[in-house]
Formats: sequence, C-alpha cells, structure tokens
Amino acid sequence: MHINTPYTKGRERGVVLFIALVTASIVLAIGMSILHLTLKDFVLSSAVRESEMAFSAADAGMECALYWQQSVVARQAPHTKGMFEPLGGGSIRCMGDARAFTNTAGASTTFDVEWGTPKLCAKVEVRRYVGSSNCTVGTCIAIVSRGYNRACSQLSGTRVIERALRAYFYEP
Repeated sequence: MHINTPYTKGRERGVVLFIALVTASIVLAIGMSILHLTLKDFVLSSAVRESEMAFSAADAGMECALYWQQSVVARQAPHTKGMFEPLGGGSIRCMGDARAFTNTAGASTTFDVEWGTPKLCAKVEVRRYVGSSNCTVGTCIAIVSRGYNRACSQLSGTRVIERALRAYFYEP
C-alpha cells in the first residue's frame, strides 16, 4: 500500500524522467564515440591507400630502371657503354611506351614514368659513381625511384604523397 504524503506526492514522475535522460545521454555518448572512431578509421584507410599507390609507383619506376639496365647489359659487350647511354636514341621502353631520359654531365640519368587510372607518377634517377668516396671499388650505381599518388603534372597540389625506393649495386 502506497501512502501519499506531502513529501512523496508526484516525485515518481520526476525520477522516471531523470533516469530516461541519463540513459539517453549514455546511449548518445556511446553512439558519438563509435561514429568518431569510424570516421578516424575512414580517414586512416584513405591515407593508407594513397600511400600504397605512391609506393607502387616507386616500385614500378625502380623495376623499369632495373629492367632497362638488364636489357642494356644483355645487348652490349661488357663495359662498352654505361647504364642508360642511348642505343640509337635518348629513350627507354618501359610499360609498353618509350620514355625519354636526360643525362646530366654523364653521371646522372633521370626519367619520369606515368601510367594507370588514376594516373600515378614515378621520377627515377640513376647515378653512377666511379672511384669516388661513394664507391671505393670500380663503378657503383644508385637508383632512386620516387613514387607519387598523383600524375606528374599534379605534384604541386595538396595531398600529394611521396614514397621512395633506393637500390645500390656494382656495375658488372
């Protein structure tokens, strides 16, 4: 049996409203924190995907340089020409297309590779060291391939990610 006194009359409804507000606040806080974590994961996964694209571009540029080195060595008598010296022209074939390259002072060769959808860019530099402090024995070659998640013409924009690979070896 419930007795209404001046001290308990109508208080039950206030307690129910308070419990409902506290419960709703807790559920809302949990929902907001899950939404926040989901948005952070989405941004992180997008950045990882863009980084993987840049790494793949750098890897493709490196493979292009190594492929050209092997094909040049296979077609020449040993030590008659250096890496990326023109064989009838200043271009190499990579990924089905001719790529122009430039030699600077005979010690460095650079070329760009761009392909795919969306377009990816790799800037490759091949540097030769002969009898320098960088190479104490014979001729050494350093290949640096910088891959980007954008086309070569869009590297000045925002959200450009660069990944680089370096390979060092002795020329046969």
